[in-house]
Amino acid sequence: MTGKILIAYSTKSGINEDAANAIADRLRTTYSMDVTTADLESQLDITPYQNIIVGGGVDTRNVYNEAVNFLENDFGGRNVAVYFCCEDEENAKVETTQENSRKVLAKNKTLTPIDVAGFGGCERKHGRLVMDEYNMQRVRDWALELGKKFIALEPIPRAEVPPMVEKAPEPMPVASVPVEMNETQGVFEIILDSAKKFRFHLKAGNSQIIAASQAYGAKESAISGIDSIKKNAPIAKIADLTTAEGSMPKHVKGTEQDPVFEIQTNGPDKWRFHLKAANGEIIAVSQSYGTKESAQSGIASVKKNAPTAKIVDLTLEELIVT
Repeated sequence: MTGKILIAYSTKSGINEDAANAIADRLRTTYSMDVTTADLESQLDITPYQNIIVGGGVDTRNVYNEAVNFLENDFGGRNVAVYFCCEDEENAKVETTQENSRKVLAKNKTLTPIDVAGFGGCERKHGRLVMDEYNMQRVRDWALELGKKFIALEPIPRAEVPPMVEKAPEPMPVASVPVEMNETQGVFEIILDSAKKFRFHLKAGNSQIIAASQAYGAKESAISGIDSIKKNAPIAKIADLTTAEGSMPKHVKGTEQDPVFEIQTNGPDKWRFHLKAANGEIIAVSQSYGTKESAQSGIASVKKNAPTAKIVDLTLEELIVT
C-alpha cells in the first residue's frame, strides 16, 4: 500500500486550496490513496507521511513565504512533489510560476522533487477567485501522473511465504509428473501483502528480485499484469528520463504508445526504472540501484527473464506452478 500523502499548501485567495483538494480527490478516487490536506499557516508534523506535495501560492512575482519556508525543511528521504498556482485574475502566468519554483527550490540543495508543476490563470465567480477550468483540468491530469510516480517509488515488498510444515510424503500417482524448475529461468511469484492485496515480483534465475508490481485487489488482475509484462518487456524501448535527450512526449490518455522502460532517479546516487505498457500504465517497477549502469543491467535482465518465466502462486496452501 502506498505510504500516506500530505498536501501542504499556502493560499490567499483560496485557489491553491482548491487545487490541493482537486489533487487529493483524484488520488483518493483513482488510486485509493490515504491523503491529508493542510494549510501551511498551521504547524505541520511530516512524520506520519511518506509522500509530501507542497503547493505554493504565487502573487505576480513571488511564492508565498509559508511555502518557501516549508520547502527548506529536511524531508528525510521522503518523496516530495511541488506545484505552484499563480493567483492572477488577468494573466495565466504559467511561465512565471515555473520560474518562481526554480528560485524556491534553489534554496534547498538537498531537495530533489520527484515532480514540479506550475499552474496559472483564474477567474472571479460569485465574488471570489477560482482557477479557470483549463488549469484545473491540468491540475487533475498532473495528479493522475503523480499518483503513478508514488506507486512506482513504493519499496519492493518482501514475499510473505508461510513456513514449511513437514509431513509424511504421500505416494505420487503414476500419471503425475513433477514440475522441474530451471535454475537459470526467471519466475513470477504471486504474493499477498500485509494489506491483503495481491502483488507479484519477477525473480531472475539467481533468485534476485528484478521487478515488482503494484497492489491489485484481485488475483486475476495480478495475473493479467504478469501477462502484460511478458508481452511488453521484450519489445519495450528504453528512455533515460535523467537526460534531456532521453525524455519522451507525455502520454495522452486513451491513445496507444510503444511500451517503454523509463530510467529515473529517486534520490542522490539512486537509480530505478519502471515499465509502461502501450496504454501508458506502469506495470512493473525496479528496486533502487547505486549506478545507472546497474539499472540498465536490470532492464536487460527483465527483457531476458520475463517472456519465459514460470508463474508460482505463493498465496495458495498447495503450491501451484504454471
